[in-house]
Amino acid sequence: MLITEYFNKIEADIAACPNVVESQLTKDIRSLHIGIVEGMLTFTDESVLYFIEFVNVKDLPHSYKYSYHLSG
Repeated sequence: MLITEYFNKIEADIAACPNVVESQLTKDIRSLHIGIVEGMLTFTDESVLYFIEFVNVKDLPHSYKYSYHLSG
């Protein structure tokens, strides 16, 4: 899988979630298979999920580092 395909899948999954009312994503392509995605999702209950993921998707997605924080 290419990192651009992985990023597109994340965007599609977020768009398909009826509980997400707002999203902001930043994508950083480091190579064909490695990248960083960082974002913020606001949900219908006004909670907010902040996340960052450094991932290699050459074979199967493997996160080198990640952080998720839910507030609200």
